Amino acid sequence: MLLQNETNLGVYAAKAAKAKGMRVAYAAAPFDAEVAAAMLPVTDLLVVNDIEAAQLSKALGVAATGLPVAQVLITRGADGATLQSGEEVISVDAFKVDPVDTTGAGDTFLGYFLAALNLGRSAKDALTFASAASAIQVTKEGAAAAIPRADEVEAFLEGCIE
Repeated sequence: MLLQNETNLGVYAAKAAKAKGMRVAYAAAPFDAEVAAAMLPVTDLLVVNDIEAAQLSKALGVAATGLPVAQVLITRGADGATLQSGEEVISVDAFKVDPVDTTGAGDTFLGYFLAALNLGRSAKDALTFASAASAIQVTKEGAAAAIPRADEVEAFLEGCIE
């Protein structure tokens, strides 16, 4: 289950999902430290950007690497992303593109990341796939309309390897 802060009853929904054996991903945006802190005990994957990670760390008095969640995904826009899973840290660089509109880039990244994991890709591959999707997305105007299809992302990645 994917939750974020534009819906009500997040903790309730997360508990219900966990009772059904589901994993809970929580994107702490729009950021509210109090709401985020309440979600941590029922969250398997916390998704924050650099600024949100710093704000949450400050509010809880712990380093971003010490947040009480199994996995933390920190997105850094043009500087890439990092996934911390226990002691393991996986980082990917952002693909260099000329951005037109960054609206929706984080949502595109997270959607592609979770979809790739769900399809059995490794965390590193999922991060790369998500980075490629968001790179394509920011080169177009708009948010939802600019999200690329999976075949576009695959073609983009093939072009980067050659």
